[in-house]
Amino acid sequence: MGKSLVYVKGGVAWGDVNSDVEILGIPFLSGSETHVGWTAGIGFEHAITNNITARIEYAHIDLGSEDHALKVNGFKVLDSQVDAEFDSVTIGINYKF
Repeated sequence: MGKSLVYVKGGVAWGDVNSDVEILGIPFLSGSETHVGWTAGIGFEHAITNNITARIEYAHIDLGSEDHALKVNGFKVLDSQVDAEFDSVTIGINYKF
């Protein structure tokens, strides 16, 4: 499309998800698990000059559901199901050397 590019992207996504419960600002329960899921998105990039491009892209990230063992001082108190899913918009300027 001339100096413009429309693209799609997808792949595997993972991240460490922390679950913390505070009471009156004091940490009480905490848990952490590594979630593995997927990501998919679409983007648009345009060449402003021969060396500068600008882009915008959207991505949906779904890290799935995991059980987090919530603990106090290392002792398990209860389990919590955590569903980690979010969206991202990225805007960027690139310079080609």
